[in-house]
Amino acid sequence: MKRGVLTAGAMALSALIFSVSAQTPPMKKNADGSVTVSTATLCDARGFQGKTPLEVTVKKGKIVSVTPLPNQETASYFGLLKKAGLFGKWNGIPAAQAAKMQVDAVSGATYSSKAVIANVRAAAEYVSKNKK
Repeated sequence: MKRGVLTAGAMALSALIFSVSAQTPPMKKNADGSVTVSTATLCDARGFQGKTPLEVTVKKGKIVSVTPLPNQETASYFGLLKKAGLFGKWNGIPAAQAAKMQVDAVSGATYSSKAVIANVRAAAEYVSKNKK
């Protein structure tokens, strides 16, 4: 019986290692020389309803766009972030500075705001540490 448990454990570990190694790298180079970082696997920041992954695009060391990816946040609350211009707050900011930048949450959508801010910081830190 012990051998069966060990074998099952080894198989589970192998599957975990394969799934982690098979994940898409969080950063990709674009044809225009920019890089785009997806926080889907990079960061576990959660809004009120769950993860709020983003794509952060950086060109010549500065953030040029922050784009939300599909998430489970309530559309009306997440819409408040767009309306308040939260996704554009980092445009033109060097990634190294954006990783430490203080940004206020949007009133009425605090959880979502904090998750977006954490995702942008994670992406900015990743770009700063993994310059190519």
